[in-house]
Amino acid sequence: MLNEYTHQWPVVQLAWTRLSPLGDVLASSSADGRMLVWTPSNKLAAPVMGFDLSAGRRAGAADGAPARPVKPGGSASLGFSPLDPTTFVAGLEAGRMLKCGLHSTEERTVEMTRRQRGEVPWTAAAAALMTHVPVAAYHRLKLRVEKECVLARAKEVTAEAVFAAQPAVDQLYHSPTTFSYEPHGGPVYGVAFSPFHRNVFLTASTDSTVRLYNVLHPRPLLVMEPCSGCLYACCWSPSRPSVFAVGAADGQLYVYDLKWSKGKPVLSLQVTTDKSPVYAIAFNPKEPSVLATADGQGVVKVWRLSGSLSTMAPREQEAFDKLAGSRSEGCAEEEEEAD
Repeated sequence: MLNEYTHQWPVVQLAWTRLSPLGDVLASSSADGRMLVWTPSNKLAAPVMGFDLSAGRRAGAADGAPARPVKPGGSASLGFSPLDPTTFVAGLEAGRMLKCGLHSTEERTVEMTRRQRGEVPWTAAAAALMTHVPVAAYHRLKLRVEKECVLARAKEVTAEAVFAAQPAVDQLYHSPTTFSYEPHGGPVYGVAFSPFHRNVFLTASTDSTVRLYNVLHPRPLLVMEPCSGCLYACCWSPSRPSVFAVGAADGQLYVYDLKWSKGKPVLSLQVTTDKSPVYAIAFNPKEPSVLATADGQGVVKVWRLSGSLSTMAPREQEAFDKLAGSRSEGCAEEEEEAD
């Protein structure tokens, strides 16, 4: 049911991740600038955590300017780190990329709320909603929620009960941003973390560039321009660190192999017959030579790449690690947390 705590605009991306103690959770991002976290344990009846990507915050390290409030705009893409499931990068319609954390600006853990003595026990989902509530409002809200549960003769406090108490949205949802990157010149429709390096991610944008970033550094390691049109998707090979694919507005699928070229794709495939865009790409994790595309003609196609693009080359991981760390020295000092 739509209300002031749910998404107000179309949802543009979904991503599964893990959050202790809830286990597998589903994150949804929307053009309204919100990212909400849901758990199957309550049948998606209510979010268990929420973040406002459009909240006013301090400019990040990439801005090089005095602190000031900014409005990044709606979310266009979302990518979680496979090695750190609470860390993600959000790509925005305004071209910005924000490094975020599910635990950033956290005031207390789920277990802290559940351990505190109260009139009614708290579920993990309800306690997760309270993790970012400011200290000044926390105790009053907690008592109000528990009182209403007692009056309703509820056996436990659920996430729905917290929302029923009608707290202010900005008490529950805060900015998750910890760092920002040099922005694209248009909406960022693709974000993908490398499965081979915890600090590397790709972005694809309507400014016709695909970029390789180290999460610790504001500026890209590489900027590639496979065509003059918009880019809508990017995806890493599950078997080779240096290989990734990009979907473009000209109907082409571009495959890069950074071991052989850091500027040009090694393969271009015409996906659509009318040059309508390629909107999504997915490699098969168990058969890495196989990948699928989804396009503007409403067609899903499956492609098979050559063995050279799906079999790791000697010392490839070492070369990729060197590329990923080429701007790492001193980057930690540049990282600046946002308010």
